Amino acid sequence: MAYHNKKEVIKSVLLNTGLFHNVEPELRNLFDLKTGGIEALLLASYGSAKSYYLYDEKWVIIPPREDDLLGCPPVPLRRLKIKDLKDYPPIKGLPLYDWKILSAITREEKYIILRSLSYSEIREYLTKINEISLKPISVLVAPIPEEIKPEWESCFDEYLAGIIFRNKGYLVTYQNFGIISGPDFFAYRAGTFGEGAFLLEILLGKRLREGRSEESTCLIEAEAQYRILDAKHGIAQALGYLFNSGGYIGQAYVSASQAAEYQVREAIKQGCGMITYNEKGDILYYKAKNYANREKQHELLESVKSFVKLLEKRNKNCPLIQRLDITSSNA
Repeated sequence: MAYHNKKEVIKSVLLNTGLFHNVEPELRNLFDLKTGGIEALLLASYGSAKSYYLYDEKWVIIPPREDDLLGCPPVPLRRLKIKDLKDYPPIKGLPLYDWKILSAITREEKYIILRSLSYSEIREYLTKINEISLKPISVLVAPIPEEIKPEWESCFDEYLAGIIFRNKGYLVTYQNFGIISGPDFFAYRAGTFGEGAFLLEILLGKRLREGRSEESTCLIEAEAQYRILDAKHGIAQALGYLFNSGGYIGQAYVSASQAAEYQVREAIKQGCGMITYNEKGDILYYKAKNYANREKQHELLESVKSFVKLLEKRNKNCPLIQRLDITSSNA
């Protein structure tokens, strides 16, 4: 199995989601992809830990995470000096209470760069962007490691799982609702969810359409490819979290880059789902066995629904959030 040229593989994965598109031929020497504002923001917040938007010759803009907008007061954005990018993360940057910038981020089409930029490269990009009359805030830098290494796990695998579950009508989030700590990610689908969403979309003002759906709860463990079959990681770890949930969570998934066929077979054999992609960027999803206790799962999902309704009520009463355009999917 080859582990190389990760940027091109990830680019293919993103194109295969149907949410991202190739840029105009004349701009392909500058940017890798383009997409709508909210989809770029979700990639930045969930899929690339070192993401930022260009701003000016001194600052870049750091996108909000779930915890930023769950807090009181919510922090819409952060700003970071370009010279401090080498330390990011863990430096989060200074809070920036500029909802106009956040509105521009969510509304406008974004061009995406899937690699790290040096200080001099950022200055060069700012010059080139000005020459083509493009706003710096329309450019998202979402660095992807240049190699796919089997010993590395990636938050991109969490994001990819989130895209899949959102498409299946789930609310996807880091929040565990007090059931169990440990898993990287969760997906919840209540019987009244007519569509799916990342929690960040709800926090930015999205209202879920109501509909009829099958109740379901899942946990997702992002894992390095080498550790999928490890006794303390991967499949074993995901199933351990699942069984410790006492029936509140019904399904366990491992999300990993370029999982081998024998690893997928073992996951299916043990009742664990798998989300992965191959060297061509094809996205592969294998459904998990359902171990839920229906009564407990329903109890948990009632809490999830109440939480969503509470956030929607908050958003309705917040004039700043009302002005945001959080229409997701530009497919």
